[in-house]
Amino acid sequence: MKIALAQINSFTGNILFNERKIQNYIKKAKQNKACLIIFPEMVLNGYSPLDLLKRKFFLHQIDQSLKKIHKTMPEDIAVLLSAAGPGVPPKISAFLLEKNKKIKIFSKKILANYDVFEEERYFKKGPVQDNFFILKPGGEKKKRPENLVPVKAKNHQTDIIQILLCEETWHKPHLQAPQKPSLIISLNASPFHLQKDQKRKQVARMWIKKYSCPFLYINSVGGQEELIFDGGSFILDSSGKQIHQSPFFQEDLSFFSFPTKKKPLPPPSKQKSRFSKQEQITKALTFGLKEFIQKNNFQQVHLGLSGGVDSALTAALACEALGEKKVRLFFLPGLFTSSLSKQCARQMAHKLKCSLNTQSIEEVYLLLLKKFYIPVPSEFSRRLFSSSQERESQKPSLFSTQIPDKKGFLDVTKQNIQARLRNIWLMAYANNHPESLLLGTANKSELALGYGTLYGDLAGGLLPIGDLFKTEVYQLARYLKVPSSIITREASAELTDNQKDTDDLPPYKKLDPVLRKLIEQEKDPENPFEKQILQWIIKTEFKRRQSPPLLKIKARSFDRGWRLPLSIKYPIYTEKV
Repeated sequence: MKIALAQINSFTGNILFNERKIQNYIKKAKQNKACLIIFPEMVLNGYSPLDLLKRKFFLHQIDQSLKKIHKTMPEDIAVLLSAAGPGVPPKISAFLLEKNKKIKIFSKKILANYDVFEEERYFKKGPVQDNFFILKPGGEKKKRPENLVPVKAKNHQTDIIQILLCEETWHKPHLQAPQKPSLIISLNASPFHLQKDQKRKQVARMWIKKYSCPFLYINSVGGQEELIFDGGSFILDSSGKQIHQSPFFQEDLSFFSFPTKKKPLPPPSKQKSRFSKQEQITKALTFGLKEFIQKNNFQQVHLGLSGGVDSALTAALACEALGEKKVRLFFLPGLFTSSLSKQCARQMAHKLKCSLNTQSIEEVYLLLLKKFYIPVPSEFSRRLFSSSQERESQKPSLFSTQIPDKKGFLDVTKQNIQARLRNIWLMAYANNHPESLLLGTANKSELALGYGTLYGDLAGGLLPIGDLFKTEVYQLARYLKVPSSIITREASAELTDNQKDTDDLPPYKKLDPVLRKLIEQEKDPENPFEKQILQWIIKTEFKRRQSPPLLKIKARSFDRGWRLPLSIKYPIYTEKV
């Protein structure tokens, strides 16, 4: 029996769009003489519609679309697809469709309820029974999928096709049928993170080891907010050897002849299945960025190019994803912007073949200091005051106190004003060009410690590198050949004179391994430094709550799966470094 694997990109919530795409792929499979076409988990409604699943009209649309696909499908081909339903609340189900036959339903029994997954909030579990169908004997051309009500006796002339729905695959093999399956089909909406593909194949081989049959894994492809579905569908034979690999980060329709009567398996696919870490990250981030732009109805992006490595890498990824014609770069120098920053920004824009629009924030910044009665640096006072008398008659600042500013609050105020002025300019451009999305440039190290300005450099529509620690930013920048002058310079926000990141943060080479341990590995701190960093992470949660979404490429990220309370006193770790 010829089986088609339809690795397609669904649009979450756009039922009509998905319906038409499914029908188109069914038509292609039929033209290629496939007897069965398989789609990923939740293909009809996308993964995941979240609170839309609480709307009866939405569930009704899914049901009506499913019936339409069934009614209009051609003969001599079966369709195995997945959607939310039936019921309220719905189940996650696979539906086996055949022309002029009753729809068979196979519902998910084990729901994912961790990290970004909240299936128990929206769905109810299916009945505790195996989900499988059979191929009735009667000649190769007559083999057709049929529903199977529990088999009571072994029948070696029957091929059992076992269905798993995503999360069920990741649990210990647990079939109840007295007869071993001849083929296992796993339908998935499995988001990407580093090393995820290897883990999928390890889990598949657990099933093969127990049941000694081929394993077909079909996965979604596409982006949904921070989630990146990488595709990479595959087939392993009964010995665990890979015999097919669908491409990553793109749609695909491939075919597999299911071997009955001990027919030889097809030769291995030549599709590349192994990528370097930097290649994986680049492919994932550029794909996720492109999906976010397209599915949110933007045509281009813009960002501030500071001359530092974070904005340079973000710009490089944007150009790789969208092309340089759809990327606008702005250099917004202030009082403390160095000539090196200007040089680096120009060099990066030239490398990317992008124009660089320069707009100084210096004058507006000084005017705001004057308006707020904040002391102005003496070297700039002549530009603001017509006479020394006017300068000396300044009213007391609303932002100063009678006691010395030992904690540097006034300095922080002046720094944040600059960051917010830049954001005002960039958001004004976004308002005037609604087709353009502002990209933020914050990395995971900065997000972890709140090293950024709310409504300033932490603002924007998306953080493409928000799941990369600073040391990883440097690694990817080298891989993408960002100019060495940008990579080798010392990191600085340049919001005050001779400022360096190390004035406020530990060196990134020391900091990032601790952040990885505390955040991604979720381990407890073991020394005073680690305890201080954990307390720092906790107390800056309020900034992450108000930051843009990021692109998830790690198993643990600052995404919808990351949850810390805002109102908390955490006095456990008080030692100072």
